[in-house]
Amino acid sequence: MSYKATVRYAGDDLFVGIAPSGNAFAMDGNSERKSAPTPLEHLLVAVAGCTAFDVQPILQKKRQDVTEYRVEITGERREEMPRAFVKFHIKHIVCGRNISE
Repeated sequence: MSYKATVRYAGDDLFVGIAPSGNAFAMDGNSERKSAPTPLEHLLVAVAGCTAFDVQPILQKKRQDVTEYRVEITGERREEMPRAFVKFHIKHIVCGRNISE
């Protein structure tokens, strides 16, 4: 299956991302202004979200009594250009009653 997204420059270091669903979101390249997440921040949230969307249904199928579930993610980037992520650390925190490991 193929997916298509578009990113348009809106001026002044601002971009608008358009997801395959048609939903739009802002990205801000100016780290001082902080008017919207940067593309790197979107990527971290997206990776954490992808894993959460996979794990949560498994918890339901296993009939776990979950009262709280969250995913924390950190990413390490290369020092030299291109400054790509080289490692993610993803931590799933599941709270509830009688949760199986």
